[in-house]
Amino acid sequence: MLAVGALDQVVCELSELAELWADAANRPKWRQGITRLRDILDPPVPPQWEALFDTSAVVTWTGQCSDLFPP
Repeated sequence: MLAVGALDQVVCELSELAELWADAANRPKWRQGITRLRDILDPPVPPQWEALFDTSAVVTWTGQCSDLFPP
């Protein structure tokens, strides 16, 4: 996503903007704002502990219809 990439560039160590904010008293608040905006644009995915479906019956596709529809 373009906006997330731009935010990542703004806060990277080589960014002049990040360098200017490094000495500011409000730097933690600025970083929190950037992080909050980034999480809105690209929300973190929560861990999923259980499977949504059974994966034990996975079929290997060989290009034959009989793989999907046994005789």
